[in-house]
Amino acid sequence: MARVAEVEAEMQAVHPDRRIVVMPKFLVPGLKPEEGGAAEALVRQITGENVGHVVSHGTEAGQFQDRGNSAVICGPGDIAQAHQPDEFITKARFEAGHDFMHAPLARLNRARTV
Repeated sequence: MARVAEVEAEMQAVHPDRRIVVMPKFLVPGLKPEEGGAAEALVRQITGENVGHVVSHGTEAGQFQDRGNSAVICGPGDIAQAHQPDEFITKARFEAGHDFMHAPLARLNRARTV
């Protein structure tokens, strides 16, 4: 917004009656770290990862979290390669992602049979 005010001041130096009005069309709330979050705990159990990573991408996860749901973002591949020209994912990482998606279902099914 500071840059908008700067440009507006430049415009007003030429035409004092000119204004810039910024109206957000949508809001993408950020995902906040959760102390003891259930979603993160589940992902850590399945993957064995014990390190959190932070990236600057918009997702729906913050909206779910704002409504009281535990949320985490995870996926196969390397985030450094994602959303880049010629992005790709290896077959091994794709298969690991597939297995990851089935792990919670397998846990649920095991819990139901106990």
